[in-house]
Amino acid sequence: MKILGIRNTKSYTNIPYKGKKNDYIQAEAFCLGYDDKISSARREYIREHFETRLFGSEYGEKYNGRLEEYELKKLIGSLVGCKVSQDTIKLDLKAPKQKHVNSINLEESLQRGDASKINRELMANVYAYNVSPIWGSESYRGAMCDINKENLAALKQAGIKRIIDLAGYCSEDMCKEAGLEYLSYPMGKAFYKSKMFTDKDDIVRTNTRLYDEILGMDENSVKKAVNDALEVYEKHKQADIERFISFIQTMQKDNVYIGCELGTYETDTALMFNYLFNPEAKNTPSCIKPSSLITFGRIKNLYKNLTAENKKELGWDEEFDKNFIPKLKAIEKSYGY
Repeated sequence: MKILGIRNTKSYTNIPYKGKKNDYIQAEAFCLGYDDKISSARREYIREHFETRLFGSEYGEKYNGRLEEYELKKLIGSLVGCKVSQDTIKLDLKAPKQKHVNSINLEESLQRGDASKINRELMANVYAYNVSPIWGSESYRGAMCDINKENLAALKQAGIKRIIDLAGYCSEDMCKEAGLEYLSYPMGKAFYKSKMFTDKDDIVRTNTRLYDEILGMDENSVKKAVNDALEVYEKHKQADIERFISFIQTMQKDNVYIGCELGTYETDTALMFNYLFNPEAKNTPSCIKPSSLITFGRIKNLYKNLTAENKKELGWDEEFDKNFIPKLKAIEKSYGY
């Protein structure tokens, strides 16, 4: 018997050839296999990884949360102290002792005096996509689309104290009811349109051209129009910077669960800004994706727009300020820019 499709737990799915939507596989050359043990095992593998494969084919890198075998071994090795190379075949690991996640409660943790520590085992009770620790901190990243009262309670029990919502799936009332702090800081497509990423000279140049060359206004009218535009720009720019500072200050408090729709794309952006602007961040430049380098011009504008008082609120010292632009240039150079 020829198998042309498999049934997932939620829907019947014909696997499309070369990722084309609604292009059902009819040719024998592209069938999934036959009713034998090998083909059955292959179909079980597809079922197990169906959602990840679907997100990867429809949305590209944005929702690809799976790691290659070497990356996975390297990640596990970093947690247990094993050195991993490209030639590593098997990790020298001892099987961890199994412990029921409910056997450790938050009260016992508080009595030991480590209330700021996250209970990694209790984090297993958070049922959401791509939940993973932010290295060098007691914070986690993950999806917000699955966040409900049960997951908020699980986060609270594990030691999370505050939520940063990058996609608008949660609410302050929900978090307050769960005993968690809440910050809404959207980082979607409109994020880089913020005035804090715009250079003042660009505002002057653009509006001068609009009112002088295009609309043909007299000199005094052009000056007034440009000054009005600058006044609006300064107002919005400062409001945007204040919200950005609140985001960095919340990350500095630690014990944060930061999430976007599926815990991958916008959280990458958030961790990049945290690495660049937070002097207390301990993660590495690896949180910066090559595709993010196109935003470095805007990031330089943000740096230029920060006042001395803003930098003080961010916790910068003279050395951090002095090394900011060289750090950006070093990252660009490492990617061949």
